[in-house]
Amino acid sequence: MKPCSDYQETLLLDVYGELNLVERRVWENHLSTCEHCRKEKEQLLRLLKTIKNALPTPTLSPDKIAEHVRVIQRKLKEEANLPWWRKARFHLPQRLIPALTTACVLLIIISWFGLKEFKKFDMLSTSPQTTSEEQINRDDLEVVKNLEFLKEMEDVEKLVKHLDETDSQSPSTQTENNNNGGSDDA
Repeated sequence: MKPCSDYQETLLLDVYGELNLVERRVWENHLSTCEHCRKEKEQLLRLLKTIKNALPTPTLSPDKIAEHVRVIQRKLKEEANLPWWRKARFHLPQRLIPALTTACVLLIIISWFGLKEFKKFDMLSTSPQTTSEEQINRDDLEVVKNLEFLKEMEDVEKLVKHLDETDSQSPSTQTENNNNGGSDDA
């Protein structure tokens, strides 16, 4: 005799007394209409009763009981004395550790490149100001580098002005230069 295939799990749960009230009502309604399931339940109950009667009940000696109690108490004391950071361990299945490690590495890589792109975007958004500031700084740097040369240029300009002034003050030298044909062979 086979019980109904839809109720096999329910049959086993009923035999072990693990049905909730709703499932028990549905199961009892089914048992009232299905003879096969009723007989299967009776056979299972008889089998379990026979097994319980045939097997002896395991007994522990008082020494074994006391030993187990001591071991349990010692373990509880050890756990109570652990520092907080050891008590708060995360118990992850071993197969999740490589996956979490990979996820962390990917997150770090994505963050790294994302940060670089963010910096590029930040530089692009402020590039007109930065470019003009950099240009000013470059110009200033060029001036500082060529400061000695500029001082020499100022001296040359002063000399040219002085020569121009002296030339304009002495017309006799200018006429002499014109008479000689503009040559300074003297």
